[in-house]
Amino acid sequence: MIVWGGGASTSLSTGGRYNPTTDSWTATSTTTAPTARSGPTAVWTGSQMIIWGGMTGSFPNLIIGGRYKPVTDSWIATCDTNAAAPRINDSAVWTGSEMIVWGGDDANSTRLNTGGRYSIPANPIAAPNFFVRRHYLDFLNREPDQSGWEFWANRILQCGSDAQCVEVRRINVSAAFFLSIEFQQTGNLVYKMYKAGFGNLTGKPVAADRAPFLADTRQIQTTPTQIIVGQGDWQNQLETNKQAFALAFVQRPAFQSAHGGQDAATYVSSLFTNAGVTPTSTETSAAINAFNSAGGGDAGRASALRSVAESNSVSNKLFNEAFVLMQYFGYLQRNPYDPPELTLDYQGYTFWLNKLNQFNGNYIDAEMVKAFISSSEYRQRFGP
Repeated sequence: MIVWGGGASTSLSTGGRYNPTTDSWTATSTTTAPTARSGPTAVWTGSQMIIWGGMTGSFPNLIIGGRYKPVTDSWIATCDTNAAAPRINDSAVWTGSEMIVWGGDDANSTRLNTGGRYSIPANPIAAPNFFVRRHYLDFLNREPDQSGWEFWANRILQCGSDAQCVEVRRINVSAAFFLSIEFQQTGNLVYKMYKAGFGNLTGKPVAADRAPFLADTRQIQTTPTQIIVGQGDWQNQLETNKQAFALAFVQRPAFQSAHGGQDAATYVSSLFTNAGVTPTSTETSAAINAFNSAGGGDAGRASALRSVAESNSVSNKLFNEAFVLMQYFGYLQRNPYDPPELTLDYQGYTFWLNKLNQFNGNYIDAEMVKAFISSSEYRQRFGP
């Protein structure tokens, strides 16, 4: 529930959100909030509250208002161009695409038989070029290369006005960024290294929180060279980046504390155990050989860690887990337990992981990507 404005002797420009699950109140932001008023019109669009009209004194005199987004706790002013005349006691409804106000009383207490329609500006995420660019930024942490940008945007633009085609193409284009070589060999590899190195975070069903994961993903994607798959000598550049990241990763104090004194066999066994898999004998031998071939020490640990993280057993085991987690990290830009998650835990994450597992990793049948890219939380990152 959201309450805002009102007042008796003094009009208010404050409000609050009430969460019945936690039986708690949170004040709404006052930054760029509408002018204090009493008697305003208020409608709920499904993702935001629109406040309009009302009065600052004894008579209705306002034709401006604001849109409040609880997800971002922010206000955006409504325009006043061609707005309905000031009034109170009017009828207001949200139709699904616009707010309609009608009737009410003017400053002379005269009943009105006029009204107006207010439309929220279009959300830019609906535009294919904007949609694709955001995926480059949110998953690959870079601006799009022109050829890739055009290719993926055109996949959607080719649908023309066919709404069903557009929906399907947007889902598949979106999923393609997680499935891409560039992300699988950078961000997803980082996650598998976290899992193999340390297992899950204490009390959590995942191996990494977003902030450190994002920092490490950016590191492997850019150091020493910015990776753009398909351009230049990207294969060798990617390999160099992965080697550099793995070595830096195993040199961290936490990793040294966990694994620094282990011999090759014990070390490799602990990595597979942390990842929650029983490796094949071939995978175990490959990781031990990687450790020894690199001469042991940090170089050996880095080489064996990559061997384990890139093994089929670990990749298959963690694929769905990482896929679901990246929905939160990429689309929603938060941890699964962060607000506005109502329960402030991993219930939502667990729901989607169970559903993806139920459909054997088929994100289309599980409707997972569709749910995230059409969610109000995702859309409100960019507009109404």
